[in-house]
Parts: sequence; structure tokens; C-alpha cells
Amino acid sequence: MKYLLSLLSLMILCSPQASAHGGHTATFGYHLGKQKIVLEFRMEQSVLHHFDFASQCENYQSATALCLANYIQAHSQVAFGEETLTFELSDAKKDGHHFVIRMVATGDFSSSDQLRIQNDCFFEFDPSFENRVVLMSTYGRDSYLLTHKKRKLSIRI
Repeated sequence: MKYLLSLLSLMILCSPQASAHGGHTATFGYHLGKQKIVLEFRMEQSVLHHFDFASQCENYQSATALCLANYIQAHSQVAFGEETLTFELSDAKKDGHHFVIRMVATGDFSSSDQLRIQNDCFFEFDPSFENRVVLMSTYGRDSYLLTHKKRKLSIRI
């Protein structure tokens, strides 16, 4: 029976449907505060290196964090109430096999409860890519998945 279950598991894992999705995901974690919103972007380094940023950004190898922050700013929009936010690069680091950058937007975020996010990042490189949006606030933590077909998120917080 163990042999049969192992064989069945192996067949499922090796099937074309199981391998059709590469599992490439970036995480956009938004820490929501009353005076600042911190975006922590996280992606596996091996996935990041598959994308052709060198053609889009001068000195990509020596300025990866800045190039990536500019790319994220150009390919995603975050609006709090009626105000579209501008994020500035705060810091970057390698965390195990992941590349992590932190970006910060400051302002008065206590006057609205409507958050809108549109994220088009990495879909031009890989249409099956997924962007995980994680919202963290004093009310808890929520997670949403954005895809090539579903790129927008509008929620009350």
C-alpha cells in the first residue's frame, strides 16, 4: 500500500498539470500605519535573475535594489483614499535565498479606510507569475493573490 501511495504521489507531482505552474511568486508586504506605510518586497534571488532587468536599468548588477525599487514604483500603484502613494527605497538585503527591499511612503493615513492596489510587476516576463499582497495592520493580517488576470485589489481596512 505504501508503494502504491508513493507511486501515485510521484505521478501527480510529475504530471504536466502539476508542473505547468513554476511557483514563481513575489511577496509585497504592506505594514500599514497612521503616518507611514512600509512595503517589504521579497523574491527568491534565482527567480529575480531570470528577468531581464539589465536591459531596463543601467548598472543593474551594482544597483539592483535601486533598479528594482524603480521598477516596482513604475509597475504598481497604491492609493490610500484618493491619494496615490510614492514609495522611496529605505534599505535592501539578502535573506537566505531571497532578495528583500524595504520602501516607505509617509503621510496622514488615518483619514481614509479605502486602499487600492494595482500590481503589474513581472507579468511582461512571465504571464503565470503571481504577486502575493500581504496587508499588516493593527487589525490583523490579510493575504491576497494577484495574477495576470487579476491585477487590482480594492479593500476597506
